[in-house]
Amino acid sequence: MEAARYRLTADDYAAYNRRICVRRWRWPLAFAITVIALGATTDYSTSGNPYGLYCLVIGAALLVLCFVVLIPRHARAIFSEHPSSSNAKTLTVDDRSVEFRQPSGSFRTEWRSIVQWDETPRLLVLYVNRAKFIAIPKEDIGEKLTGKIRECLVRSGLSRPLRRRPAN
Repeated sequence: MEAARYRLTADDYAAYNRRICVRRWRWPLAFAITVIALGATTDYSTSGNPYGLYCLVIGAALLVLCFVVLIPRHARAIFSEHPSSSNAKTLTVDDRSVEFRQPSGSFRTEWRSIVQWDETPRLLVLYVNRAKFIAIPKEDIGEKLTGKIRECLVRSGLSRPLRRRPAN
C-alpha cells in the first residue's frame, strides 16, 4: 500500500477540460469547417461574393475564442463552486483498489471499476464513469506512484489511455 498527498489547481482542471473539448469536437468541427470553407470558396469563385470568406474568418475567430477563453473560464468557475476541489487530498493505492481522502470525506473504488484513464505531461486522470474524472498531478505523487497506478490500470484490463472498459 502506497500513499501520497496531492492538490489539484484550477489551471490544471481548466487545461484538462479544454483537452476534453478538443478531443470530443475535433472531427465534427473539422468536417463543419471544411464544408463551410468549400461553400465559401465556391460562392466567391462563382459570384465574386466575399461575404462567405468573411464569415469563415469570423467563425474561426469565435471558435478560437471559445477554446482559449470560454471553456477555461467555465471550468475554473465549476472548480471554484466546490470548496473541496482545491483541498489537499490523500491518495492511497494498493493492488486491488485506489482511495481518495480529504477533510470532507473519502472515496474508494477497485481498479476494475475505473472506466478509462488518460495521461498528460502534468496529470494522471482516472474516470470513474464517462462524465466524472479525478485528475491527479503527477508532480505531487511522484514517478514511482504514477508508475504503480499505470501498472494497476493495465493489470485491470485498461491497456492504454483513453480505451474505455467494455460495459459488463
